[in-house]
Amino acid sequence: TQIVLITIASLVWRHFRLNKLVENKKNRWLELYIFGIVMHIIMIGTVMILPWEIAVGIYKQITLPVMTLFPLGTLILCLVLLTQLDNKKTYNELESSEKRYRQTFENASIGIVDSVIDEKVLVVNSKFCEMTGYTREELSNITLNDITHPEDIEKNNILIAKLLDGSLSNIEVENRYLKKDKSIFWGKATVSLMRDRRNNPKRFITTIHDLTERKRAELLENKIEIKSREQQKLESIGTLAGGVAHEINNPINGIMNYSQLILD
Repeated sequence: TQIVLITIASLVWRHFRLNKLVENKKNRWLELYIFGIVMHIIMIGTVMILPWEIAVGIYKQITLPVMTLFPLGTLILCLVLLTQLDNKKTYNELESSEKRYRQTFENASIGIVDSVIDEKVLVVNSKFCEMTGYTREELSNITLNDITHPEDIEKNNILIAKLLDGSLSNIEVENRYLKKDKSIFWGKATVSLMRDRRNNPKRFITTIHDLTERKRAELLENKIEIKSREQQKLESIGTLAGGVAHEINNPINGIMNYSQLILD
């Protein structure tokens, strides 16, 4: 009977209160201590089913330890179990967060590079591999400077130095990058610096938007604009030439007419 009653009471408490205690840590210990007292009151109460003389003898022997030490033991045991539940919950949340981050990282429509301070590549996503033509293994053995156009490296180093000394919070710069097949593509790089707990530089997170199509469109637009300007210049020259010829023809025609009059 004692075991059945305590089991039922424990299951009821677990159903209605356990999840709330996991979510809310405030005054957790007080509720657990009261829970321990209630459980042991139930345990002592079940002694009443015994003959009176026996029950009185048992009360004299167990009431003090049951009502003082046992609730404390229950409190400690429950706190240990709840701590384990807290740790499990924290682990599950971290695991879920890491899974979401990996999915976002891997499925992003832009290139993402995680590199150390010397810009040696640690991790890249699939999009960056697609943009450069390199495999993850190949990229792990090189630095970002190795695939940056030589003419863009110096300006990048200046910006990185400012990022490291705290002059800049992040960097946005347009660079030319070298693919594995040596062809060039344009990218807009946004670089953020990650620091450790002591505020020391730890690694760079770089996102790269492919600007190749935009640059091609800009180049084509520039060519069209230059051609249009040249055409306008030619038309202006033609108009000017026509005007000059007209101005020259007028006096010549006059002279010729006058000469004809004299001959006549």
